[in-house]
Amino acid sequence: MLKMLKPLSGLILTLILIFATLPVNATDDGNEWTYSNDDTEYSAVLLDMAGVIDKSDEKKLCSTLEDLTAYGNAMCLTAVASGYADESTARSLAKHYYESVFGSDTGLVAAVVLDSDLSGGCMLWIESYKPGSVVYKTISVSIANTIADNAINDTKSTIRKNGYDESWKFFGYLDVALTQCLRALDGLKIAQPMKYITSALLALILAVLVNFIIVRITNSPRKVSDEEVLRSIQAEMSVRDPRMILTNTTKTYSPRSSSSGGGGGGGGGGSHGGGHRG
Repeated sequence: MLKMLKPLSGLILTLILIFATLPVNATDDGNEWTYSNDDTEYSAVLLDMAGVIDKSDEKKLCSTLEDLTAYGNAMCLTAVASGYADESTARSLAKHYYESVFGSDTGLVAAVVLDSDLSGGCMLWIESYKPGSVVYKTISVSIANTIADNAINDTKSTIRKNGYDESWKFFGYLDVALTQCLRALDGLKIAQPMKYITSALLALILAVLVNFIIVRITNSPRKVSDEEVLRSIQAEMSVRDPRMILTNTTKTYSPRSSSSGGGGGGGGGGSHGGGHRG
């Protein structure tokens, strides 16, 4: 019996060692979740440093983060500022956490940075890395700003419509931001209402300006040339009671000639032409 247990125990120990050395794709450690894409060798990280994301909502964020690793590294972050969460503070924290994990390797980070009093005020920041990469080219400054606007507007609308608690917005901002980043990288269009509104306003301003210029040109007095003034003058002459008066007379003697002859001369003409160089 002991002889049979020895090889069996050795097999069990071998299996334990094998499974212990296998790579783990995803781990969840409290407020930190990580994932590694073996195919692309990119990774995803969720850091809820502020502790404002519900565990049930984290699953959706993690799923989107996994899909983003097809293009580059991806980070989802919540953090608390030392004071007011302005643009500079949000960018500083987002860059700090992303670069501490991924350095300057290609990828993106979506961060919600809260005010220090945790009263609900926060800043959503999206940033892409590594010039020349598909993530950097796709998530440009204008696209990042558009996605951030969409995330805030869509989330506020969802809260009003469904009666969610105000704290749900932290998840909502990140959910919409990551989803639209993925749509953009997949080659799909994202809504850009501010772009359309701005274009419409610019078109309206240009139309008003053009009409103003046309009105000024057509209504401004035109300087009349001297020739036009002279042509516009009507000349009139009136003669009344005309009389003829003989002042003097002269006589001229013309002798008769025998014969005469003559010849004629001719002339020639020319032409000139013009050309257009294209």
